[in-house]
Amino acid sequence: MKEPKASVARILKPNLGFQALFEGTVAASAADVNTEKIPFFEWPDRQPPVVRDPLAGKPGFDPNLLAYVPVPKGATLQLYIPFVARDSRSSVGAPAYYRYWVAFRDMSLAYSNQLIQQGQGSQSHLPYQSFGRPDTTSGTPVPRYIINAGLHSVGVHQPEPAPWFTQGGGLIVATKLANELNLHPEPLVPQQMPVLPVLISAGVRGIHQQGQSDPNVAERANAAGGTWFELVAQGDQMLIAVDRMFTGLEGATPPTSANWTFAVDGIDQAFGDIYGMEDGETEPSPELGIYLYVIEH
Repeated sequence: MKEPKASVARILKPNLGFQALFEGTVAASAADVNTEKIPFFEWPDRQPPVVRDPLAGKPGFDPNLLAYVPVPKGATLQLYIPFVARDSRSSVGAPAYYRYWVAFRDMSLAYSNQLIQQGQGSQSHLPYQSFGRPDTTSGTPVPRYIINAGLHSVGVHQPEPAPWFTQGGGLIVATKLANELNLHPEPLVPQQMPVLPVLISAGVRGIHQQGQSDPNVAERANAAGGTWFELVAQGDQMLIAVDRMFTGLEGATPPTSANWTFAVDGIDQAFGDIYGMEDGETEPSPELGIYLYVIEH
């Protein structure tokens, strides 16, 4: 039996300047499609990412094609999502729950062949080199190769249809026999349930982690509060994008704003401190973000 092979951690986090870019845009909405979801890119070798795909703008590819993270299709992906610990100096009372949407896309043979010509490796599982539907946004049809993207989803069974039964001596058949399996996008929502530092001797507590945030200012910085999650790579590439769970309290006061608010005492201050500039001043730490491990079998 072949032993599984695990990769070293790959760091995923937003691009530089995301706090200024998203400040004031919609973070939480009762309608999921209305939120501005912050994309997470791979930071290779501690360097900020290139947000566009290597082939963006090349013939057959949109100039704004996003840079997804290459993953081996069918491999096990392990994600470590940091615990967004509220700053103890903040007056924000309620915690914020963030939703991590995982998208996968498959690449065509045309994509992998062109990337190989640029000296870069790529896998593909769409055996096509022909064009799909063109982009007519400019008024002139522009050829586009086929790339499909979809969200990690979960199947939810509907209530079981009524069985056959008799009434008044006659056999009555239920009008509906099918039982649908509805597919819903399944964002990952880490719950705020940290395991706090534990007693190891009288008055002394052993900490679980360090270096994620400053324990002098970040509430529960030394707790085991991060979340591990495992899923299968459903495409050749992956992208995680994040918004905030809607609670119904948005809009009442600044701490419960429906918009992204990264300023001091804003509801998203801790999110910005971990993934971006701390207090809007200190440069982002390239090592802090979502950790992605690829396990090939």
